[in-house]
Amino acid sequence: MREAMSDLLKQILSALIPACLPYMQTVWPILGFINPQIADDLWPITALVALVAGLGAYHLPRHMNASSWVLIGGLVITLSSIAWMLAITHGLVNLTPAEQSYTVRLSFLLCFAGLAMAFGWTMFCFMNPPKGSCK
Repeated sequence: MREAMSDLLKQILSALIPACLPYMQTVWPILGFINPQIADDLWPITALVALVAGLGAYHLPRHMNASSWVLIGGLVITLSSIAWMLAITHGLVNLTPAEQSYTVRLSFLLCFAGLAMAFGWTMFCFMNPPKGSCK
């Protein structure tokens, strides 16, 4: 029983920490190059998606042979989303204003979802070294 409660606390922490980051964007602009209105509009749904991605990534190594591809995939999603947001906000991509808005908003959501994936996988592997596949 005690181990189950400890594991539940680990799961909650591994999902809540990255889920708080979209809200932090509204308080302290982490991604200062995007319009603050995007963070204000999207932080609730982005936090929910990050929460689900973090929980999913935490459980993947336990139930299947999810090697470090979960970590690498999360980091690739995060970095490519940041690159897209930078390219769009600096005018390097020729899109209509509606397309720019949609793409930056989607990239904002995917940035934090990818970060939550990487964080959830890392938390599982550091907190439970003998379980699952963390190679």
